[in-house]
Amino acid sequence: MWPLWWQFNRDQFIVRARYRKPTATPQSNDTGVFLGGRTQGKAPTPGGIDWNRLQEKMFPVLHAALRDSNPSVRADAAIALGKIARVEDVPVLIGALADTTTRVREAAALAIGLSEHTEGIAPLLDVLRANARGNKLRGGRDPEHSLQAVAALGLGLIGRDPKGEVSTALIRASGHRNAPIEVAMMSTIALGLIRDGGPVETHLKRLASSRKPRAWVRAQAVTSLARQLGARGTSPDAQTLTGFTRLMRNGRSVDVRRSATSAFALLLGDTGQGHPDRVLDAASKLLARMHDKAADTHVRNLAAISIGFLGRDAGIRALCSSVRTAKREASRTYAALGLGISIRRAREQQADTPAIAHGLEALRRAFMKERNRSTRAALALALGLARDNEAGEPILAALRKNNDQLFRGYAAIALGMIGHKPAAADLTAMLTQVDYQPLVRERIALGLAIMGAGDLGPLFDQLRARRSSYALQALAKAVGLVGDEKAVAPLLTLASDRRSTALTRAAACSALGTLGDPHPIPVLASLRAHYNYLASTGSINRTLTADD
Repeated sequence: MWPLWWQFNRDQFIVRARYRKPTATPQSNDTGVFLGGRTQGKAPTPGGIDWNRLQEKMFPVLHAALRDSNPSVRADAAIALGKIARVEDVPVLIGALADTTTRVREAAALAIGLSEHTEGIAPLLDVLRANARGNKLRGGRDPEHSLQAVAALGLGLIGRDPKGEVSTALIRASGHRNAPIEVAMMSTIALGLIRDGGPVETHLKRLASSRKPRAWVRAQAVTSLARQLGARGTSPDAQTLTGFTRLMRNGRSVDVRRSATSAFALLLGDTGQGHPDRVLDAASKLLARMHDKAADTHVRNLAAISIGFLGRDAGIRALCSSVRTAKREASRTYAALGLGISIRRAREQQADTPAIAHGLEALRRAFMKERNRSTRAALALALGLARDNEAGEPILAALRKNNDQLFRGYAAIALGMIGHKPAAADLTAMLTQVDYQPLVRERIALGLAIMGAGDLGPLFDQLRARRSSYALQALAKAVGLVGDEKAVAPLLTLASDRRSTALTRAAACSALGTLGDPHPIPVLASLRAHYNYLASTGSINRTLTADD
């Protein structure tokens, strides 16, 4: 299960080399509260790259890809365009709502939301409400619950609500007993992005605490409420902490308990910085008790992760003990991952305490002793999360001896996060081997890209010459995620090359969108973080990972 946690949460641990965060500026004269706003990127990057010039190169290629004969290419191009869209691109995305393929229609609705332009509010409302105008936008097709759900999320992603229509529509859809479960859940998730306080917050509190809403809707309401409260940047008061404690301990629904446990990091603003020590210490102790004594396995495991985000000495000591003594492999695994996060957070806050040294030693010893392939892969990843320079050589040595694909993929990511440059040649050779599964290739490529071992352009050329489609897709996704500006030219070539496979062209489009995304962490990646993916439908999870 832990690889699924990593897949949903990995982006926040990847150092994005692309841009300094520019000053956020509104895109129109509309007033209203919104999710941070699109950053315009007028200033060049530290490397001298002009944001607007970079994006301008992408527009012609993505517009052409929207007309591709393959629906996978059209869908990924739509999402990529949405991330960098100008106002004049919104009608093109609205037109794609009538595409002949369901996946493309859903991608278009998501892309309209990602554009953050208020011009997308009216069409998305029509699709959500399934009225006559929405029917016309869909090309005369009958209402599709999955498309309505994506439209709801799109409205949340736009984030602005100048007329009060968005919050009203989302509150109605999330609270209606007869609403399709996908629509109700996605509307609840979207409400976590609407920063108008008042009615939205009151509604989320009612959904989270009442027994009447369906369990999965309640579970998502807990996360959305934590996202709302954490975005304020102020310490939660005693009443709020008591409320979340009650949900963690006494919620009748196990899904609600899991959400409350995972969302604790959101409640404290993800890192806990700026909150009084008494609040953070109390939260650490509470989570440590949940990790040690909760009846549900997933609650115990998610508590270990939430402890990690607080980065407190007490949490580090509690997780060290679990890494050394826990009998269940899952408990040791999540304790190790939480410990790696905790050490990373403590270092980011310029802490240098004996607890950090003890934590690193506990992870190193556990890694050297562990024989279970999955747990050892997680321990390698934990050392990477902690950025333990001393672990580079042992992990590389284990990588060379161990042919297990699961271990090799996560060891590669760990070596990348540590920045262990001697591993670059090994990872490059592994990427070009033909016997790796696609997901494993992606992990190897990601480790190589995170490492920043030099210009990957020649590797792109080498893989194109070999027609190594899977390796090209893996490398494209990796360089987009990390934000390697030098990859723009080869990605543009791949996206436009009709000799490339459709999946390679689609991967290149997706990577261009991720690379050009002006947010420090892509919006969907931020939305996936601390999200209870255990209480969700497959289609919702696919939407939230559509740019993955």
